[in-house]
Amino acid sequence: MDFSMDETGQQKAFRLDVRAWVTAHVPEFKGRRDSEENYQLLRKLGRQLGARGWLYPTAPVEYGGSGMSA
Repeated sequence: MDFSMDETGQQKAFRLDVRAWVTAHVPEFKGRRDSEENYQLLRKLGRQLGARGWLYPTAPVEYGGSGMSA
């Protein structure tokens, strides 16, 4: 049985965009993962992802998502 799924052009573009963004913006964690510094970094990254509509990409744009199909 072949369960592979071909990605659409939109999905591929999204995947490549996310990968490039993560490479450019997410540093390697150092020290304790539960440190205040890392906590603040994760909050900052979460706000940035939310601003791009990436926290819930399938949610409608008017609700903060990207409006992508599942």
